[in-house]
Amino acid sequence: MGVSFPPVMEREIRIPLPEGKILYSVLNQKSDSKNLIILVHGLPGSDLDHPIFAASRYFPKRGFATLRINLYHWKPHARKLLECTTKTHGEDVTRAIDYSRKKLKFKKIFLAGHSWGGPSILFSDANQSDGISLWDPSSDLARCFPVKSRKPGIEAYAYNKPLNAYVADYGSITAISPAMLREARKHSTFKLKSLVRKIHRPIQFVIAQKGIWKKAAKKLFGAANESKSFTVIPGAFHSFQEEGKEIELFKATLDWFRKIK
Repeated sequence: MGVSFPPVMEREIRIPLPEGKILYSVLNQKSDSKNLIILVHGLPGSDLDHPIFAASRYFPKRGFATLRINLYHWKPHARKLLECTTKTHGEDVTRAIDYSRKKLKFKKIFLAGHSWGGPSILFSDANQSDGISLWDPSSDLARCFPVKSRKPGIEAYAYNKPLNAYVADYGSITAISPAMLREARKHSTFKLKSLVRKIHRPIQFVIAQKGIWKKAAKKLFGAANESKSFTVIPGAFHSFQEEGKEIELFKATLDWFRKIK
C-alpha cells in the first residue's frame, strides 16, 4: 500500500535579517501553489494567533499558499519585541516579500495583516506586493498605549526602569520599548493616512463591526488609492472569533485576492 501525503504541506522557513537575525516563518502550501499570502500577526502575537493560524488551514486548499512570519520569537537569533518598533516590523515584512519572490519563487505575493499587523504592513514597502488585505487594522497608533488610564478596565502603560520598557497588565504582561511608544504617539489616524497614500496596490479593509476601529479605518480607506474595498463583518469583535465570523473574513479576503490580476 502506497504512502499518502496530506494535501497541504508545512515547513519552517528561516529568512535572514541584518546583524545575523532570523525571521522564523511557517510555509503552508499545496505543491501547485503559485500565489502566496504573507500573514502578519498582531501585537503581541505570533504565527499561532487566530485568525493567522486558521488562515494557514483555509487558503492553501483554495489555491493560495501562506507564509506566517514571526516578527519576534523565542528561538535563537530571532528578534525580541523590546528590540522592535513598527518601522522594524515593516522592514521585515518587506524582506519577507523579497525572499518569497526571489527564493521561494512565488509569482504573486499578497499581504494580510491582523490588528497591529495592519500598520506593520503600512510601514513596509507594500508596493512590492500584488495586493493587500487589512483585518481590523489598528488605525490610530497614538491611542493604543495610554500612559494614563481614562476608562475602567483600560490599563495604563507604566515605565519599568529595570526592563527599560513600558508595561501594562492585561491579565498577562505586555511590554513595549520606549522607541515603539514614541513612534506610536506620532502616528494618529491622520499620520497613518500619509502611509496609505503611498500604496499603489489594490487594498482591502475588512473591519469587525463590534471592534473599535471602524471609524478610524474608514478614514484610512478614504485616503487609499484605487482599487480599494471596505467590508464590515456584522457581529464580529476584533479577533473575528465569534462563530462563523472568521470564515466570513477569509471569504471576503479570498474574493478580493482572486479579483487581482
